[in-house]
Amino acid sequence: MKIYGFCLSVFLFANSCTCDSTDNAALKPESKIKSIQIGDIPDSVANYINAALDSIQQHSIRKNHIDWTHLRTSTFHRAKGATTYQQTYPAIQEALRELGDNHSFFKTPLQHKKWHESKGKQPHKAESSIGMMLEGGFALVEVRSFSSGDQEQMLDYASRLQAKIKELDAQNPIGWIVNLSHNPGGNLWPMLAGIGPLVGEGVLGAFLTVDGACSPWMYEEGEVRVGEEVLLKVPNPYTIKDKQAPIALLVDERTASSGEAILVSFMGRPDTKSFGEPTAGLSTANKNFTLVDSAQLVLTSAVFTDRNGRIYGKKIVPDVDLSNKWYFLPGFKQSIMRSEAKDWLMKMKR
Repeated sequence: MKIYGFCLSVFLFANSCTCDSTDNAALKPESKIKSIQIGDIPDSVANYINAALDSIQQHSIRKNHIDWTHLRTSTFHRAKGATTYQQTYPAIQEALRELGDNHSFFKTPLQHKKWHESKGKQPHKAESSIGMMLEGGFALVEVRSFSSGDQEQMLDYASRLQAKIKELDAQNPIGWIVNLSHNPGGNLWPMLAGIGPLVGEGVLGAFLTVDGACSPWMYEEGEVRVGEEVLLKVPNPYTIKDKQAPIALLVDERTASSGEAILVSFMGRPDTKSFGEPTAGLSTANKNFTLVDSAQLVLTSAVFTDRNGRIYGKKIVPDVDLSNKWYFLPGFKQSIMRSEAKDWLMKMKR
């Protein structure tokens, strides 16, 4: 079983699908992995560093663009004098930064533990303000970031979001506005399960590795899956009355990682248009590698593709780029995006 994630989230990378991997065809073959040892470092510590670097070299989305001899040598030099695993953390963190994917990071054993043991702490609930009816008969839904691996809290978030959509749908909106501009990422699965009634059913996107392996993510009858692996299921899922209702998406430079994955999930849906400014540029998937002391490499190992096979991996430019409209009026960004979205929705209903 292969584990994938967006930022702090966890993915199960499953069955293959067909994707257009033309962008990856020109990459040179992967360099041979060569473990090394430099300086007076205990064998166990050297093995720890090499194990981390082996995983990085084998799975990084940037693996065909890195001078691995240089990276290994520099990592060992930074770890000079280390006698414990913990003392190597800064050197490994710097190795991840040198990849240049701007998304990989390192979790200490304590950070890893906290991710899975969030009970008893502040709940990550979908607040009541995530949805409202706007003047003119438009329904606004905000998909907010969710950062927990606790299954109970994941289900609570998704269920509350679906309940809000049901509440708004009962008021017969003439169109929907989905706001992703406040979403810097987190755990994708509760967000996707919650917004499922709007994004629709079926394959919504996929993860594409540098080697061309492609695995789809999907929503169907309350279930979020990667391949056949069920990651979250909302009981008694809601289905909106008008499945062809027009949907406007709001995005900005803060829309990142899992927030961008939600945007990609809407790409290719009929009567759907995005408004705002280019996203953060973290439309990539992370894979978790657990080291012997339970520290984790959270390594960028795939890019997103949408339901039509279009490849991402960088900033996503919205259909209607409004950056110039608020250049001198940054405080009016939200009102400008909403206004443009409502104008388009009105045209769609005529």
